[in-house]
Amino acid sequence: MVLALTETGCGLLEGDAVSCRLLLVPGDCAARLAGIQAEAVITYGLSPRDSLTLSSLTEPLLCVQRALPRPDGGTVDPQELPLPPLPAPAAELLPILGLRLLQMPLTEKPFSW
Repeated sequence: MVLALTETGCGLLEGDAVSCRLLLVPGDCAARLAGIQAEAVITYGLSPRDSLTLSSLTEPLLCVQRALPRPDGGTVDPQELPLPPLPAPAAELLPILGLRLLQMPLTEKPFSW
């Protein structure tokens, strides 16, 4: 199971005991979630420390900083992925983009909608 949280979700679950396989969470929230047990934590945000970030805000490129585990047991290799026109700023959509990247079949381009 993949659990994806926003800043608000982190606040709501702070201190709660939750278990999941993959946790997709804002990088600045990860330390506050001591009650969540996950096999792997994938951080997203605009920090170079985050696993999933944007390498450009003007022409958004989704940047996978390190190999990411997938729910199906595969991995997403480090790479930059060009994004199509989005309905909101890419920085606001990082949790959704991360979920799509982790859930898409590895044979398809994840952002060719």
